[in-house]
Amino acid sequence: MKKTLLYILLSVLILCGAVTGVSVVLCRTQIAVTEYEAVVEGLQGEAKIVLISDLHGMSFGTKNVRLLTLTAEQKPDAIFVAGDMINEDADGEELGEFLELLERLGNIAPVYFSPGNKEMDYILEKDEGLIGKITDTGAVYLCDSFTETEIAGSTVRVGGSLGHFYNYSWSAETRRNPPDYAMEKEIGSTGVPALVMLHMPESIVLDRAALEWTGDLYLCGHTHGGVIRIPGIGGLFAPAQGYFPEYDRGSFTVWDRELIIGAGLAGYGVIPRAFNMPEICVITLKSAPSE
Repeated sequence: MKKTLLYILLSVLILCGAVTGVSVVLCRTQIAVTEYEAVVEGLQGEAKIVLISDLHGMSFGTKNVRLLTLTAEQKPDAIFVAGDMINEDADGEELGEFLELLERLGNIAPVYFSPGNKEMDYILEKDEGLIGKITDTGAVYLCDSFTETEIAGSTVRVGGSLGHFYNYSWSAETRRNPPDYAMEKEIGSTGVPALVMLHMPESIVLDRAALEWTGDLYLCGHTHGGVIRIPGIGGLFAPAQGYFPEYDRGSFTVWDRELIIGAGLAGYGVIPRAFNMPEICVITLKSAPSE
């Protein structure tokens, strides 16, 4: 009887290991499309945007051909790239592929780029010229700033921020007395629809300062979807939120602010994704119904 139970236990462990191994392989090679709808007051009609984040120097096919093809198939009106597309120690090859990816995404639709903590570390430690190289691809670079533009016939404001809550370079005193959040307060102050790339969702979900922010929709990354997802439970870990994060991926309303957290594309450092398909988010923006 004991041997039978042992065989059953070993069989279950082997099966679980095999299934996990298959999932890890799939999460390194395949990309899912996750669709959302968001109502944004002031839009003149529907618009479709694609949210991409957290590539961390990976390649899905030669020069990311699968990522590019999948994005093009969505026929977006604009592409929002919300940071951590390279690593802080990116070499010349990784940097070149990233810049080429931005340029080729720009052949699909206008690209708006906001840095994550990895790009900011790269800029601070290796190359302050990265910002110019990004804009040379045709992408609009937004860091604690916004631009007023047109998407699918609607005038909108598009902003971008790494976020402030978990800024590695801040002292404890600065974290207790954060900056004025000028962009976050101003972007939606005139009633023009405001879309904000906010790399770290913790900036909004863990900081009551967001009550003063004026964006209509916040588009986030950074969490990697919880890295390893436990069926029936959710993500295992997210930076700043720790284990079993509440805000790992999906659509949420926090402090009366609407946000969509994309699960991104890469694992977390040496930890691979499992049961957590890399994704791009396809978001259909709809105008608010007239009263």
